[in-house]
Amino acid sequence: MQVLSQPPKKIEHYEIASYGTLVAFAKILGHDDVAALLEETLAEEKDADLKLTDAAYNSINLDAAGEDESAGQA
Repeated sequence: MQVLSQPPKKIEHYEIASYGTLVAFAKILGHDDVAALLEETLAEEKDADLKLTDAAYNSINLDAAGEDESAGQA
């Protein structure tokens, strides 16, 4: 089964951009407590993106590439 990591990473990038914008808005509006919570969530999203990147380089895409090579040999 071919599995690629691009769609989940695309979602993570959307979430990172969204939370980054919300942090900025919260700071502009003087809601530092809200900004701090949003920054925690932003950090979690960035960590998730790094994990997806690691998975893509170390297993998911390599497995998918191996399946493509196997299909060509059959």
